Amino acid sequence: MALDSYVSRTIAWLQFPMAALVTLMHSPTSPSPVAPVRFIEEFICCGLTRPLMPAFFLISGYLFFGTLQNFHPKDYLGKMARKSRTLLLPYIIWCAIFSISLIVYGDIDPGPEPGSLIRLFWAGESSMYTVTPFGYKITDIAYPDGGGHLWFLRDLIVMMLLTPAIWFFARLNPKITIPIVSLAALTNAGIPGIGSTSVVWFTMGAIFGIHRIDFVRFSYRLGACVIIPWLLLGAVFAYMVIEYGWHHVTYGPKSIMVSTLDAYIGVFAYFAIASRCLYHLKKEGRATISLSEDNAIYRANNLNKILLRLAPVSFFMYVIHPLPWIDRHIRLTDYLISNPDYKETAAFVSVAILKLTLIPLLFFAMRRYTPRLLSILTGGRSSRTFQSPEKLLTLQSEKLTESPNC
Repeated sequence: MALDSYVSRTIAWLQFPMAALVTLMHSPTSPSPVAPVRFIEEFICCGLTRPLMPAFFLISGYLFFGTLQNFHPKDYLGKMARKSRTLLLPYIIWCAIFSISLIVYGDIDPGPEPGSLIRLFWAGESSMYTVTPFGYKITDIAYPDGGGHLWFLRDLIVMMLLTPAIWFFARLNPKITIPIVSLAALTNAGIPGIGSTSVVWFTMGAIFGIHRIDFVRFSYRLGACVIIPWLLLGAVFAYMVIEYGWHHVTYGPKSIMVSTLDAYIGVFAYFAIASRCLYHLKKEGRATISLSEDNAIYRANNLNKILLRLAPVSFFMYVIHPLPWIDRHIRLTDYLISNPDYKETAAFVSVAILKLTLIPLLFFAMRRYTPRLLSILTGGRSSRTFQSPEKLLTLQSEKLTESPNC
């Protein structure tokens, strides 16, 4: 069963903005000493980014299960064979690339013991953990030494291996499973040794996909009712990071509730923003219609066209943006600005602009001149295209009922 085109297109619209936020979140610059500027930086890099990984795993779970009618052992083996090319191979390659780059720049020992080579891809026991509001600690898998930022790929591989168990649970009545998973998300509960984000949100996506729950339409209808609270929570979270420090806010049993609520509400705010930027609904009299395959009226503006065309860049941006050569060679403002009050802010802005420009340019250059290499590096994602925006103009509107906006 194919996904509705307006759902897949909404997901596509989000891909590049999410990758861009990850890039900003991993900015190598120090916080600005100017208070208003510091707040803006923390709001963007902390407040707005809390839903990123939950949304990533929700989308992954939804896309994995959304087209399945059954999930027999042969289906599982077939999926795992494909994922070895689209996930495992790129993960191994990029861990190796990141390790080599760190050795070149002298950031790690160039001669690891043979027995520790596995740590480049799987770090074994971990001192990392997440904290529930009740103070319980749940140990996460450690970041791989070869590329700590690639933890999301490694966790996604683990989720793929666990899909039979997730399928069994997600097929249960969603009136039972959704509250259970939501409670786990809000309390930061997870599986010891694996963590919480990947397990909870991949399972949530699986539930939506298996039961054909249209979370995009749900988010569209919520609109400002979910976007405004999320922005306010993001501002509160940014203020807490400035006042109390990142470690206290993310590991304090009480403070973590702000973070988890920001992430939970923000996931649906992401889809509300994307769907409302992409589509509008025709009103006839007092009646309004809700978002569906037949009545989603596409907003044919340049922003939507650009973001849909940039969607295939997202995976490449996820894996390449933290490479040290990028951060060490594009801080041009260090040679132009000496005032410490503005030096880091200028560096933050310039690094962000250059990364968000150079990485897509490199992607499209490789897609034109070395498409086979790019396909290997991205697990085949470089060739993905999405329906031309012009074709969306043929979608018509019909009457349906929709709840009023807040």
